Parts: sequence; structure tokens; C-alpha cells
Amino acid sequence: LNDGAPINAFGVGTKMGTSADRPYLDGIYKLCETMLPNGSFAPIMKLSKDKITLPGRKQVYRFKNEEGKLLKDVIALSDEGVDCEPLLVQVIEKGKVTYKLPSLEVIRGYAAGNLADLPEQYNALVNAPAYPVELSPKLQNLIETLKEHITRNEINPR
Repeated sequence: LNDGAPINAFGVGTKMGTSADRPYLDGIYKLCETMLPNGSFAPIMKLSKDKITLPGRKQVYRFKNEEGKLLKDVIALSDEGVDCEPLLVQVIEKGKVTYKLPSLEVIRGYAAGNLADLPEQYNALVNAPAYPVELSPKLQNLIETLKEHITRNEINPR
């Protein structure tokens, strides 16, 4: 706009902006909270069929057994403080990168370590079970509370 380029259309969606014969990254970014007028944040979620989102700021915790093998991951609200290894780190704050990004070698080593810690049954190429990822009880409760609130106040208002 600042350079005088005419813009007369706007589209949303992966397949609108990519060629059908070229692969694209199948990822999504969804809002999980919104800022209120007083500056605080309130959790939000999307209820569309097959696209439900998890509300609120979250942290993922990794549980391991006594031998260091992976047991499960738990998605929890960021303020729950689960006594276990947190996986997410803050990378950007106020639009600036605040995290020293690891080298490709370090990332490769981290990935190899995770694969080595994965129990054997998850390494099968055929019919491998899904690695267990659970939602914390506090997050499950928030989901149910927000679903009820959204349904009552936005979908079926009285």
C-alpha cells in the first residue's frame, strides 16, 4: 500500500494461495486468548466441527520413566506448574527474538535423543501405537467451561 500497489482482493485459505501440484506446509495458527480492555487476557477457543482449538496459554510437559524412556506428554495451562520437564520456551517477546536459537547440529542432537528415548513400540513402521498426549484436568475443565459459555451466549443466546 505504501508503494502505491493496488490491492483489490483478499483471500484466506491454504489452497487459495498454493498450487495444487506443489506441496505446502499443513499447519495452522489459531488464537487461544484475547486481550480485554483492561489489559488482562481471557482464554478463547474455536468450536467448528473438526477444528476445536485449545484455549489459554499452554505448556507441554514430558514425562519419562526411571530409565529415561518417554511415557507421555501432557498439555497443560502455562500456570499449572506440573512437576516435570517443560518443552516450550519463549522465543519472542514484544516482537523481538529473545531466545538464542540453537544450531542445526544441536537441534539434530536433540531430535536424535528424543528418538532414542522413545519406547520401541513407537518405532514400528507399520501399526505403531500413537504416542500418548493428554490434556491436564485443569485444561479439560477450561475447555468444557468455555464450550458451555460460547454455546449459551453466542450460539444459542436467549
